Amino acid sequence: MRLKLFIIGIFATISSAAFANFDWGSDCSTGQGQFEQKIAERDAVVIGEIPVNKANVVIDLTSAEDVDIQLFDKATGKAIVAWPKGLISSADARKTTYRGVTYEYSGYNGVDGNSGNEFIRINGVTNRALVMKAFGYTAGDAIVEYAFEATNTCNEKGSGSFTQGMSRHEIVEIGKIVRGKVNVDIFLSSESDLDIELFAGDKALVGWPNGELSGPNKQTLEYEDMTIEWSGYEGQNGNYGDEYIKIRGKITEELTMKAFAFEAGQAMVTYEFGVGAGDLCGTRGTGSCLDGWLCKEGENGDLSVDKPGQCHGELWCESDLTAKKDCANAIHIAVPGKWTCKEFTCVWDTQLSCPNLVPPHPSLCPAGWQTTTDDRGCMKFFCPKDGAAEGEMCGGFAGIQCQKGLSCHITESFPDASGTCRDYSVNQGDECKTDTDCEEGLL
Repeated sequence: MRLKLFIIGIFATISSAAFANFDWGSDCSTGQGQFEQKIAERDAVVIGEIPVNKANVVIDLTSAEDVDIQLFDKATGKAIVAWPKGLISSADARKTTYRGVTYEYSGYNGVDGNSGNEFIRINGVTNRALVMKAFGYTAGDAIVEYAFEATNTCNEKGSGSFTQGMSRHEIVEIGKIVRGKVNVDIFLSSESDLDIELFAGDKALVGWPNGELSGPNKQTLEYEDMTIEWSGYEGQNGNYGDEYIKIRGKITEELTMKAFAFEAGQAMVTYEFGVGAGDLCGTRGTGSCLDGWLCKEGENGDLSVDKPGQCHGELWCESDLTAKKDCANAIHIAVPGKWTCKEFTCVWDTQLSCPNLVPPHPSLCPAGWQTTTDDRGCMKFFCPKDGAAEGEMCGGFAGIQCQKGLSCHITESFPDASGTCRDYSVNQGDECKTDTDCEEGLL
């Protein structure tokens, strides 16, 4: 029997078909869109599917005809929004909570009494694949507008499940756990005696009788900076078919998970990776992160300050504004550049070229020029004294500052132009050349 590898994210995958009309982008995309849908009379038309891990989804349907939105749980067929048997089936606006997520519906009377203008709001992060339909009480066209946000753990967390039938004494490959994922939980549940096995290449890490972990009860193994915990082949609560493997830390090499059937049966496999990503951290009430994560934001994990951060990987960042701090523990290539943030991931941008600086003339800095680097890693010069004196050069590509009480008088307009330090505390009989001059009191 051949097992289909269709687990998303953690194991090797087979790509899924694109959703109709909606364009959700990548896992970490934020976006919006619009399309037109024809709806036949007395027909429920599938508008499209809404995937898991999209945040704060907004969908507006506008039509000149009487058209109703419907929303279903794809896996179970449960009607969340639908007349007359949905969790929400009202004429006016209502909310409901389903599987921990809040859904809001305009009601079938629509917005401002227009029965063809309806909306659905999903407040939070979708945790079920959903199917959206539209039912036409009369035939017509509908404009569908939608918007969504990405979750800030989109590149770190994921989960899924599948079932697999197994013959007696059969060994099947569940899938490969790829490098780079963090904190993985895998659960196998069956009414039959089925065992989980875990391999690193040909090396058996978990499995009876030759695995590093091969006993009947819970046990752990330290392997290549990973902590691996196995329930043992006697399973949980006396059920030999209920086993688990938990891996803490970053997956440092590809692992292969298999299952062995001591007797024929059906197995349900569920998995989650990224356990602990996004957890609060860094305060007295939240503590530290699970293995594999760093506490970011907050007050740098200072437990004496009651301002929590969040647990994320070393390459996670919130935005370009926080990239320098969020990416401080990451390693980049030895090329001048700057940390930027793309879809919550640190990216070293080498397209930001450095100016071709040469040291300013030695006479401009009697103490001797010193160098530093800016936030792109580019070298720049500075004079260690308090600033240039009256009559000395200022400004320019070296950014020379004047001493306190003096202003840099620049008459040229080209970039990095230099000027002269001037004292404008008294009227020197000169005219204003710049706004800065006038601010210093020169009339």
